[in-house]
Amino acid sequence: MGVGSSKKIYIFEINENHSEAKQKKYARELESLENFVSDKLNEELFGYLFFTTGYDDILEYIKDKDMTVMECQDNDKKIIAAAYITQKKGLYSYDDLSKYFKFNKEYIEYAKSKYDPKELCSIQYETFMKKIEGYEYAKRHIDNELDITDLVGHCISEKVKGTFDEKNKVREKVNRYIYDYFEDDTDAQDRIGLTELDRFYLLKFSDLQNCEDKEIKAKCEKETEENKKLYEEYGELIDLFDLNDSILPDENGFEYMKSENYKKYFDANPFNTIEIDTCIVHPDNRTKGLARIVTFEGLKIQIRKLLKKRPKLEKIFISATVHQENVPLKRIISSFGNFDTLYVKRRTGINREVYFCEIDRNNIEDFIKENERKIQTLKDKIKKESSITFKKIEL
Repeated sequence: MGVGSSKKIYIFEINENHSEAKQKKYARELESLENFVSDKLNEELFGYLFFTTGYDDILEYIKDKDMTVMECQDNDKKIIAAAYITQKKGLYSYDDLSKYFKFNKEYIEYAKSKYDPKELCSIQYETFMKKIEGYEYAKRHIDNELDITDLVGHCISEKVKGTFDEKNKVREKVNRYIYDYFEDDTDAQDRIGLTELDRFYLLKFSDLQNCEDKEIKAKCEKETEENKKLYEEYGELIDLFDLNDSILPDENGFEYMKSENYKKYFDANPFNTIEIDTCIVHPDNRTKGLARIVTFEGLKIQIRKLLKKRPKLEKIFISATVHQENVPLKRIISSFGNFDTLYVKRRTGINREVYFCEIDRNNIEDFIKENERKIQTLKDKIKKESSITFKKIEL
């Protein structure tokens, strides 16, 4: 049933407060909608690829209190639109702003500028040694899970075959376990914590060997050959994780990265960044504005969740990645505010465009209120043209 024959649209969040049975039911229905939309788009737009989230990941989003899964239903309880608004887990995980803004020399210099020059080398040294501890921790867990005795060799093999990418399972697991190690092993008074992991993620042993601190250089020279071999192995893995070549050299790519504007995104990380992960609508309902409405409702909830969890945040960031030819979705995202854009290449399919913006803590409520006003205007227009009213359901 299309929107035209429906009198009410129900919008609600699916979350951990629903029963297990309902969570699974909704996840299956959303998977079905994703597959239908994907097939339809591939049929209409030759070469257009829509990457579905899939049942397992949808269910994981639903169960995670730090994620937001929104759904639209018509009178017949048929799902006609949905949006997933997410936050990534762990530093340098698969999130847009890290992979496009932190794999460059400018970011490394920015990170260094945050410390007293007299203490910088010692902080880097301590951070690196803690990263190595985290790496050994990761290797033990990954080998138990995936039976990979040669972690670097496995990744190099995948790189040669062209199957290693930013969503590589091993890459994600290494990052996740190192993050877990830092999180579990860091007290509030420690000077080496998750912030240092974020800022010096790309730091290698060779960087310490070339530092200006004579004491640190002496420590490096005294390292055993066995340790140096481990440090070199870790350095090879870091080189493999470099995603800087994802940025396309066009007017929205390198030219933007040459400007000073992009540096404001150096402060983005999974703790302060919200991602518009997925926005889908049934093909029969594309023209009615449902995708925009359900996406904003999810975005608003996710912002509230983030501020409740981290009330001291000074700013938040919002990001989204869309196919360059997906004009409707780009319009939806652009409608929420002034977004910067960057053209990028991805694993497969056509190239994409990343949208991102920074919102100061003092301006967040204004951002929400302004978009609430726009969305209400849209709802009033839909009601006038189609006799449809929107009902928000809260658990």
